[in-house]
Amino acid sequence: MEHAIELFVSRVDHNRFRTDIEPRQAVEFVLLSLEALITKQMSSLNEQELDEGGTVPALDTSLYIHMLKYGVYRGAGK
Repeated sequence: MEHAIELFVSRVDHNRFRTDIEPRQAVEFVLLSLEALITKQMSSLNEQELDEGGTVPALDTSLYIHMLKYGVYRGAGK
């Protein structure tokens, strides 16, 4: 995961990050949060739902992304 974090950090516009947040830690937090959301979704599905369709239903992450984004970015609220 370290390489993924470094790659992601290098491609993110750091100019919009809050000045009191280290960019690498912010990106790591976002990635860990997304991983937790996926884990939450997977644990809420039962095996039958996974076996019947063969695919995992999409998780609506828009609210979570909104919370992450405006918790990390400086002065970018609605």
